[in-house]
Order: sequence, then structure tokens, then C-alpha cells
Amino acid sequence: MPTKSSTPRDGAIERALELVESGRYSIRGACRQTGAARTTVGEHLQKRGFNASGRQTTEGREYRVEGDGSTTVSALGKTPNDVLRAHGMNPDDYEELSVRITDGGPNPEQSWVRVNVRRKSEAFRIPDLSEFEPRPYVPGPRPGESYRVAFLADPHNPFIDEPCFRACLAFLRDQQPRQVIHLGDAGNHGHISKHRPHKRYRELTRTTCEAVARYFYDSTRAAPDAQHIFIPGNHDDRIHYYVEDHADELTGFRPPQLPNEDEEQEELIHFNKFYRLETLGVELIDQDWKLAKFPVARELSARHGLLTGNNAERKGLETFGKSQVHGHLHRGEVVYRTKHDPLDIRVSASIPALCRVEEDGLGYKPDPDWTPGMGMADIFPDGKFVISILPFINNELLVPGGARYSGEE
Repeated sequence: MPTKSSTPRDGAIERALELVESGRYSIRGACRQTGAARTTVGEHLQKRGFNASGRQTTEGREYRVEGDGSTTVSALGKTPNDVLRAHGMNPDDYEELSVRITDGGPNPEQSWVRVNVRRKSEAFRIPDLSEFEPRPYVPGPRPGESYRVAFLADPHNPFIDEPCFRACLAFLRDQQPRQVIHLGDAGNHGHISKHRPHKRYRELTRTTCEAVARYFYDSTRAAPDAQHIFIPGNHDDRIHYYVEDHADELTGFRPPQLPNEDEEQEELIHFNKFYRLETLGVELIDQDWKLAKFPVARELSARHGLLTGNNAERKGLETFGKSQVHGHLHRGEVVYRTKHDPLDIRVSASIPALCRVEEDGLGYKPDPDWTPGMGMADIFPDGKFVISILPFINNELLVPGGARYSGEE
């Protein structure tokens, strides 16, 4: 009688273990996805420090903050990096101070590893753009001019969807819009959020700022003759909130003004500094993200977005009055509202997201109903306008009129 191969079964078990350990699935969900036996997966997980529900426990693992501010973590594993990951810590964010390994015999996975680490500096490091030419500010459209506006929203750097962004850059280079409005959440800043970030999204602040600066650099170079506007979002303002909560004395801090200087120095903890907006010629709407908005046309304003839920667009029309375009929701949708006596037609448009659209939703939105892509609006000389959603589907950015832009490198 032929022997049945165990490879498919073993592969399903390993895949199920990966799904549970990633924090994206329960044991039941992982087994449904892979076809692995739930009992077998549970047995493997218990050996790795998980309970019967598929959640990591402290059993077999230790976490201790030392008096010098360093952290000691320990667990079963092959390497110090295995131990750090077991505690949801990104090894790239820490420097090793000492490592102690208790030999596990013939099975290296049964070795007890204790590692003492210190988090690398979280200090704001201004992104280095010395290799690039500065870009001057470009004035906005003149009254009575017809023009095209491009809307880019929610890249959540460094977790931007690279193929989608490449397609959007191709659109900017080809279409050369008169304005490019960035609708916020340029950076994710999950690590300094008051909400505990998923272990896959614990990026350093300086890493985020460098990725954001590169994003604005690529955008402004793709459309060099456009006016670029940045409206901060709630994820961007996490930097300011973090400073207010943990080092309020630095809020509004400016370098000293020298006797021969006429202008007061700009705040150090400021988007123009850590996103390099002035160097890149990107105009900042310098208000708290809940209030920041930009008048696109006489009856159309742009903002990051504040409301959530399935009826957010319609609620926004009631809350803000005039027509609006916004990000924040990570989905592409256009809603019209008509009222009579007198006739009044307004529109609310939610712009698709530039961040990765994955099943864990950046760690806080399982199975997200998000749309990748961008938006655009054509503004007529009399101030009327039409808004379009440009979805990124099957590696192509689809534009009304038949144009397509590939996300391939």
C-alpha cells in the first residue's frame, strides 16, 4: 500500500502557526484558512508559549525593565532576535548589551536565551536631503483659471504601497496637475501612539520621517510645476501629541535669535523640520489635524477627515456644510446630497489610500474594506468642479477617459 506524503500536512501546520504567531488569526481562523488540524496546531503553539486560545502568554518567557533603563527579555529560541520577536519587539530597534544562552542540547529551539537590550535613540533626526536640489514654492491657480487637482491620501509611511505609489507618480508625470493636495497621514508613527502598535508596525520615528521626506520628494519631482499642499492627519500629529504628553517644555521651542537676524527662528518640533516641507516646496496647512483644511474651489474644501463609519461622507456634508474631499477612511467613495427649495446639490468624496491594503489593516483594522488609489478633480473657471476616484486594481491605476498607469518598476 503506498505511503501518503506528509509534506502537504506539515506545510499546512507551519502556515497555520505563522498566521497565529503573526497575531492576525486565532487558532480556529488559521486552521480554517490552511486546513490544518486544530489539535495539532494547538499542541505546537503551547510549546511556543501560546495558550489554548492562540494568545501569547508569559509562561516560558520573561520581560524585565532594569534600573539603567535597559530591558531584559528571555524565552526559548535559537537566537536573541527570536526572543525579541517573541515579545513583539523589532530587533532593528534595539542594541544588544549582553546575551546569555542555556544550551538546549540536541534541539537548539529548546535553548533558553536571555538578552539585555536598550532601545536605539528615538530622537528626531532631520532627514538628509543634501543630495537633492531645493524646490521653491509654486503659487496657486489664478482666479478664473481651469485646472486639475490630484489628491494623494494616507500613505502611512514607511508602510506605503510601493506599486500603487509608482502608478500615482506616473499619473503625475503624465498629467501634470496644477495642484497636488496631500490629505494627511503621511507618516504612520505607530510606535509613539497612545495605542499599542502591532509588532509588525513598530517603526522608529526617524525611519518614518525619512520615508515621508522621500515620499514628498518623489511627489514634487513628478509634478514640479504644481502647487503642493500638505494637510496633516491624526497619525502625523502623533508627534506633537507625544511631545505634549512626555516633554511639554519642548512644545513651541525655538532656537535663540541672533542680534543680526530679523526673522524669528521656526519651532524645532514642527512638520517643516522633520518632514523637510520647506526644502521640498510643500506648503503646510499649519493647524491641528481636526481643524486643518484647504479651499480647493469656492464651494469645495479639502481636509484629512474626522468622521468614521459607513455614513461618514453623508454626515460630513451635514457637519461641514460645503462640498468636501477627504482621506482618513482609506476607501474611495463619492456621495451626492440634494436638497430642494432652493435646489442645493453638494458632494462628499473619500479618497483611496496609498498605504498597503493588507488583511491586518496596519495592525488595527482586521479585514479592512479599503481602496488603494488616489483621486482627482477638474475645476472650471466659474468654480464648479467634478471629482473622480482613481482606483488601483490589478496593479493598474485606472483613470476616467481610459488612461492606465502600471505599478511595475
